[in-house]
Amino acid sequence: MSALTVAALSFASLFTNSPTVTVSLAGAPSGEWPPITIRIPSGSEIVADSAEKLSALKLVEVGRYTVSGPVFRAATGLVDTIFDPQADLVRDVKEGETAHLTFRYSARGGTGMVWVATTRTQDEDDWSKGTLRSLLGTDLVAGKVQVSDTIATGPRIGSGVALATGALLFSDGWDNDTIMRIGASELASRGAPRPAGEVEPGQVTRDPSGRVWVGRQEVARAYVPDASGALGAPVVELRRDEDAEKPLDLATLVFRHDGSAIVFGAGGLAVIPAADLARSHTVSPRWRKIPAGIQGNAAVDAEGNLWTANANGAVHRFAKADLDGQGALTPREYEVELGLHSVAIDAEGGVLALVSYTGNLYRLKPGGSAFEKLGSIGTGLDLNSTLTLNPPAEGTPLAQGFPSRLKR
Repeated sequence: MSALTVAALSFASLFTNSPTVTVSLAGAPSGEWPPITIRIPSGSEIVADSAEKLSALKLVEVGRYTVSGPVFRAATGLVDTIFDPQADLVRDVKEGETAHLTFRYSARGGTGMVWVATTRTQDEDDWSKGTLRSLLGTDLVAGKVQVSDTIATGPRIGSGVALATGALLFSDGWDNDTIMRIGASELASRGAPRPAGEVEPGQVTRDPSGRVWVGRQEVARAYVPDASGALGAPVVELRRDEDAEKPLDLATLVFRHDGSAIVFGAGGLAVIPAADLARSHTVSPRWRKIPAGIQGNAAVDAEGNLWTANANGAVHRFAKADLDGQGALTPREYEVELGLHSVAIDAEGGVLALVSYTGNLYRLKPGGSAFEKLGSIGTGLDLNSTLTLNPPAEGTPLAQGFPSRLKR
């Protein structure tokens, strides 16, 4: 090629009609900025983790642009909300084109909610159906309780609601061998639940690895949901030792950070190591004495402390160090109200406590010394009524496998 030709090409390149490409973010909450990745036509990737970085970009290449972002959870007050990104945004940009790419986020259905499962409706004489009721965390911040949604299900809901990463799972009654699933899209549109599998009904919970456990007094089974949420066959079956001095009650399993489980019996507490939860066998762990009356579901906080509800009117806190030790347990007691049945850890690390029958909801602030009454979710609750936060509080065992908050 002659020198004259090269000079001509160089001169022409000065007048190339380059495109103008801009990228914006939509749908994320105010003050939250997930790291957006932009792949430009040359193959390089640019990460914009702030509005300033995104607005400062000079994108002038011709070709294909791909914009993507992570799932994340945002927290405002007591409300933890998971935000899902759209599918990767792909755009082919031509020479001279002005292109604006908007990458969108949407809140996952049912997030930021405190879910209450009960076997009874508002009619105390009607045992034919149960309900799932949701409470917005923002209402709790304001010190009031307001039922924001109710999903009627029938027949009676079994004890407990388990969380898949985008769904709620619950037992569809003690006389109906079905586990029901409400996915994120159904929660967002108030759609109907659908069957996830046929199992013996019982309390439903989830361990840190994502397995779904269905527990009864004599047997507990673990399931691994597939991509569609179906449970399939159990992968582990635990049976209690009927010959033990105190037969193990497998109806209530509370999981810890290390994958071990705490179970309750008549006046006793026992820890099942994670290794013993990985295989099918008969279990008879060492019992430790606890106050009488502890029942319903329990919760483990981010520090590993165990919180339980007592029908005699108290919430008990078992320190992690005490649980890991030997001998008698010495829990701290918080007087609340007779008929307590359920506790849960909220997004701020506070403790929520639910009273059966009256539906009164109480909260212990982080570092607080006494529970404060927030209000009532309505009467008609029985001893199977349970609290579940969707998503679970960050740092707690049940939060493993869920998206994390954005790093500051």
